[in-house]
Amino acid sequence: MGQYEAVHKGGGGLNPEIELVGDWDKVMAVINGHALSAAVIAGAKEGQHKAAKQIVKLVKENINRGGVPGIHWPGFSPSYLVQKARKGGGNKAYIYTGQYYSSISVIVKPSGIYAGIPRWAKGRVNKNSASLTKIARILEYHRPLWKPTFRQFGGKAAVGLYVTVAIKKNLLLLAGVSSIRGTVKLR
Repeated sequence: MGQYEAVHKGGGGLNPEIELVGDWDKVMAVINGHALSAAVIAGAKEGQHKAAKQIVKLVKENINRGGVPGIHWPGFSPSYLVQKARKGGGNKAYIYTGQYYSSISVIVKPSGIYAGIPRWAKGRVNKNSASLTKIARILEYHRPLWKPTFRQFGGKAAVGLYVTVAIKKNLLLLAGVSSIRGTVKLR
């Protein structure tokens, strides 16, 4: 029985530190160091991507629900409701024209994998209005969505679980073994 440690330093503020502990002799007999490292890095990215997809799904569910459970959003002013009705926004806090909602996505960049509104997202109500990323920052201040949704998702611990599962799956496939153990700690 051996103890091995593999560290993947990714971006996006998640920076998983992956520690593989347990009986890895069979795995190591099948996989050389480069293949192991590639499998860990690929698994880390796959896990982060799956977690980001789930966060996007949860954010959209919270928008459709009218807020994050346990978080109170203030009501709308009558003049805002009139403007919003003209644009077809309905009664949902984060939906005015639908541009913000439809721009919520998984963003893959060299620095990491994110859930959010891409900086390059186009969409403005009129030529004088703010960009979607600026609107997102304003809304987050008055009607918190992203931070409480990330806590609702389970935070970094939940992302770590997604990463751990994806790494294990990749290593099991590569090594042809039925089980291995390991943990992921996010800094």
